[in-house]
Amino acid sequence: MRGPFVKQLDAADLPTEASILSAWQGDIATPVVSIFCATFNHQPYIEDALIGFLIQQTDFPFEIIVHDDASTDATAEVIKSYQQRYPSIIKPILQSENQYSQGRKPGPFMTAVAKGRYIALCEGDDFWRDPDKLAKQVKFLEDHPDYVVSGHDAIIIDEDDKVVQQGKLAERFKRDFSAESLQCGDAFLLTLSLMYRNVMTEDPPERLIVLNGDNLNLSLLGGFGKSHFHHDIEPAAYRTHGGGVWSLVNQKQRNYQQMVSWLMIHRYHFRHGNKAAAQAFFAKFGERAVTQLAWKPMARELLIRVLLVRQLKSALKRLLAKGRR
Repeated sequence: MRGPFVKQLDAADLPTEASILSAWQGDIATPVVSIFCATFNHQPYIEDALIGFLIQQTDFPFEIIVHDDASTDATAEVIKSYQQRYPSIIKPILQSENQYSQGRKPGPFMTAVAKGRYIALCEGDDFWRDPDKLAKQVKFLEDHPDYVVSGHDAIIIDEDDKVVQQGKLAERFKRDFSAESLQCGDAFLLTLSLMYRNVMTEDPPERLIVLNGDNLNLSLLGGFGKSHFHHDIEPAAYRTHGGGVWSLVNQKQRNYQQMVSWLMIHRYHFRHGNKAAAQAFFAKFGERAVTQLAWKPMARELLIRVLLVRQLKSALKRLLAKGRR
């Protein structure tokens, strides 16, 4: 049953494809925005995501690229039904075999077919609530060429669409960030809110190992400009549920995944000669590694090393004393 924040996005009230296309100006075959939606076993939620895309009021064309990673539920069927209604807008990538389990992430599949000047992200279990979201983000990025990415806040809802938290983003992140802050991992933007310029042509080998791709993407985007926070966009809806990939990972595993990601981002920047960013991510890795060690074994190891150093110094002194005789 649809919750209160989804009822306002009723499928029966959606505009037809013809009415959406009639509002677009210019070459409608060349989208300004490519919406990336990665999904897996999101049957109860994918319709909400699709509706959030289709209510967008723009005078420019956009495309919706939905990557379903061989869902075992009816997610693909929902996508197909919407694609039949909006064949010029919705472009599904329906895998017959799960790619994530083979180490292949959905991003490259969608990037390979994207035509947009900008990329907007939203996974299949989240959804947008502001019909002017795309229009506002495109206008800002068009007017500010020194910015490469923009984002906004989100409410947190549960699997029954009940509000758990009014804002997901901490207050300290509700601001613009410099390119350097993005590169060094000091900025944080919500994935479901992102729109960025389609400028990342490189697919670095570190991406195959990085477990938190959002960190890598933001750091790479920092090489092209700054980030903007939109106070003028209604928060999207970030959904927590038992079937979410992140919710199935315990805190110890999350810490490990984060450390691996930071180490690989360090490696990327080190390879490209960006010393500041490389050092920043290695420092993050080091700090987390130290905090994750059990303090007793660590203290024991440090004590052994201190004693060995003292013994070595004493031995050197004795040798020097003998040499003087």
